[in-house]
Amino acid sequence: MHMAWEEDPGWAAVKHALGSLVIASGQLEHTVECVAMNLANGPTWNRTLLLAGDFGAGQMLDRTLRLCHAVLDGSLRDDVVGWLGRVRSTQAERNDLVHAHWSGGLWTEKGTKHGVFAHTTNVRKATAGVQRRVVDVTAEDVGELAGRISALDIEGLRLIEELQRLAHVERLDPNYGPRSEHLAKWARDEPSGQ
Repeated sequence: MHMAWEEDPGWAAVKHALGSLVIASGQLEHTVECVAMNLANGPTWNRTLLLAGDFGAGQMLDRTLRLCHAVLDGSLRDDVVGWLGRVRSTQAERNDLVHAHWSGGLWTEKGTKHGVFAHTTNVRKATAGVQRRVVDVTAEDVGELAGRISALDIEGLRLIEELQRLAHVERLDPNYGPRSEHLAKWARDEPSGQ
């Protein structure tokens, strides 16, 4: 008797790993929002309009990047920009898997190949057209991606801590207030231009 691919233990493991991936990426999206909110507390001027509204993950990344360039300087800005780039690329990998069409077989020139396959259709740029890919996916592959997303989340939490310290120091400044636009961008203690 032939077992349906959906009943295969490999598929059950992939489904479980996908659930962990979705949970980890949801936490990372929340961390990006927290970084953005901490940046909005930056050298005082009203940046909250950049964050008002219900944005998707990509839009929130774009807005956080804009805030980063407006608020931060030096290696701190470079670290946050780099982190946001890594978040964007891992979330793109996550989207390819989460929004894939799944199957348990693949027709090839040499016959049917059995396994768990993610059939993805990506449109990265309108000029590039549609890209179709079929990826042989294991629970370990999905778990590795979830692990990278969790590591990015931890890195984001460390950045939030640093931003909160800078906000606290700024509030101690005697010039702090709603009209104190003259305050400098946030930066780590280092010479300018490094």
